[in-house]
Amino acid sequence: MRPASTASRRAPSEDGSVIPHSNAPVPSRCILMPTPSLDRLLSFSTCVAIAHRGGSKLNPENTLAAFAHAAALGVDAIECDVRLSKDGDVVVIHDETVDRTTDRTGRVADFTARELATFDAGHHFGAETGFPRRGLGIGVPPLREVLAQCAALPFVVEIKGDRVSDVDRVLDPPVPHLPSRD
Repeated sequence: MRPASTASRRAPSEDGSVIPHSNAPVPSRCILMPTPSLDRLLSFSTCVAIAHRGGSKLNPENTLAAFAHAAALGVDAIECDVRLSKDGDVVVIHDETVDRTTDRTGRVADFTARELATFDAGHHFGAETGFPRRGLGIGVPPLREVLAQCAALPFVVEIKGDRVSDVDRVLDPPVPHLPSRD
């Protein structure tokens, strides 16, 4: 059975109000994408390119460098993973620890966002080519900075961890140029 067309799946209306995709209530604080972007992403007749972790084979994953490169390549959207730092900031990183992607070890939740930003997130990238992104100042970014840098692109944000309380924190990024969800 073929899914319903984009138009019948009910995207945001022209006036910007949200029309639910299901019978579930829509949170009043949703950030809305422009209708053409949403229609393209939800279309079953168009193939879209979503840069997973910003394109983790081309740049260190979940970093500003990866997201900027993905945008320059012309992707339709970017996927990223987020967790909360020790100080409650939403930071963009996949793993529960920083071990695999940075020059440090330990749990993400044990470091502040400021500390995570100083870690070398390019340290392990590109082993086969001599670690070309080491020492270039690529850190673990806060989500608000990522959304500000790539404001023209839709994001698919995967909330990592198992604390339901993290959802509200992630859904309320302090990004001045985004419309309020209230």
